Amino acid sequence: RVALNSVDPASRTQELFTLCRAAKLVVLLDADASCDLTGWFAEEIATSSEKELLALINDKDWMGEGHCVYALEAEKDVIGITEMLLGQGERVYFHTSRSDRYKQLSALARHFQQKFPDKNILAYDAETAPKRLKKEPSVFIDELIDNEGLDLLIVSPWSKIGWDYNGNHHFDATVGHYPHTFITAPDICQQMRRPRQTKKHYVWLGRRPNDTTQRLADLDKTFPIRPGQLKADLPVSLNLAERAKRQRERQKRNIPYHLKLIIIERGGAY
Repeated sequence: RVALNSVDPASRTQELFTLCRAAKLVVLLDADASCDLTGWFAEEIATSSEKELLALINDKDWMGEGHCVYALEAEKDVIGITEMLLGQGERVYFHTSRSDRYKQLSALARHFQQKFPDKNILAYDAETAPKRLKKEPSVFIDELIDNEGLDLLIVSPWSKIGWDYNGNHHFDATVGHYPHTFITAPDICQQMRRPRQTKKHYVWLGRRPNDTTQRLADLDKTFPIRPGQLKADLPVSLNLAERAKRQRERQKRNIPYHLKLIIIERGGAY
């Protein structure tokens, strides 16, 4: 996550690198570790500060614990499957790449509320989510279910990292809606995991395969050094940012296929 965020100048990756070099012991935790990003960053820290580098790989994956993912063919199926689940009395966690800036989440909630007037339906993006939902989600959601009932929770991408629900109740299914490419397959898997006890997942991905071959080639393009010119090495932060750009471009090439590969490789049913 630090590596991918390094494309933002405000990420202060160079300061983090300096701190890691000076520290006696550094522990890097990464749920989506890769050799090109996390591995490279760790090697740079170890090499520049004469630290011993050890990698501990956890081969136990939550996806292999009975999780089933169903790919939806059309955007209308997102509405259809959610209505079917609600009609069967199931509690649904609905995650989407949309926000409520243009009242899109509000429109979704209003549609389902009109269809099911007796059910409690809530929708939040980063701007409208209550502080307690962000800070203590398990307690807050348990209170909602116990006091008011909660049938459908709709959330934008604010919840995909560092947030989860693992309370006294559970969501019966998750439904994912992703018409954009800025949310990649690893992040979609992260959203499926937010309700910890849920193993049934539906997802629709709107963008088809995106040919980024030329953009990747441009990122790798180098120019010959002419007489009188010197080649300067990039600092770690900029080097990491360039690697992150390539990683992002690769992840956006074919999100549906990438998601399928991740799920199958990690032991889930697709």
